[in-house]
Amino acid sequence: MPKKIYKGTIESTMVGPLYARAKYGALYPEILKDPQAEVMLEKVYDMYPDQQEEFLMMEKFMDEFASLNFLYRAKKFDDEIREFKVIHPSASIINLGCGLDTTNLRIGDNDLRWYQIDLPEGIVFREKLISPVPNSKNIAKSIFDYNWFDDVEFNAEKGVLIFAAGLLNYFQEDQLRELCNKLANHFRGGTFLFDLPSALLKRIINRKYKKLGFEGANHEFGLGNPKQVLNWSMNIKTLSYTIFFKGIRPNPKWNKKSRFLMKVFRILKFYKLVKLEFK
Repeated sequence: MPKKIYKGTIESTMVGPLYARAKYGALYPEILKDPQAEVMLEKVYDMYPDQQEEFLMMEKFMDEFASLNFLYRAKKFDDEIREFKVIHPSASIINLGCGLDTTNLRIGDNDLRWYQIDLPEGIVFREKLISPVPNSKNIAKSIFDYNWFDDVEFNAEKGVLIFAAGLLNYFQEDQLRELCNKLANHFRGGTFLFDLPSALLKRIINRKYKKLGFEGANHEFGLGNPKQVLNWSMNIKTLSYTIFFKGIRPNPKWNKKSRFLMKVFRILKFYKLVKLEFK
């Protein structure tokens, strides 16, 4: 029998984004359609029939707005990767803290080389749900275990894009500075794409976690002025960023709370998608 999913375990934090893409991707495919996520979510529910309480808690947290946030994030990463592959059609794409992410399945390009990196228990869980696909390799290591560099085929001329979706906020800035510096030194000419909440939003999210009793997944870092990222490495060539929900047209089917919070997120710059290019 599969082990039980407890609050704050690697498995429970991986299911939330999957739930958002599965349920709300089916409701609002104009943002992002992820049929593989729908299949995977059903498998997860079947694997853990005794975990209804945990799933109900997760679904309570993943209300419409929280789920739309995950859906929008996945769309923005997809857009960036598709834009990158136009210029670098045979690039290496490295997914840090991949969890149950299905970006490689949505992009569906066999000319790209995909690398999914996560902790060993995360990769085990992932491989129960996602069958091997061509030009895709799972690496069961911590992102801070830098010998994973040796597991990745990197050709500067072909290009490399490294992305981390919903990951960096769980670490201290000193850890992120070290990670960015290591990436910049090794993957010269590469692109690093990641998202981060603001410092204020980090505190709000942690209070919500505490109120719901969701333990073990507190956010550790929030990004104020994106320019502070330039201090993470001397080998950053350019920095650009996008405010979440900027330019998105509200759907009248979304509830008032969701539409209001999207406006708040834009005005207060609560969440940012950051792109770095290395020298």
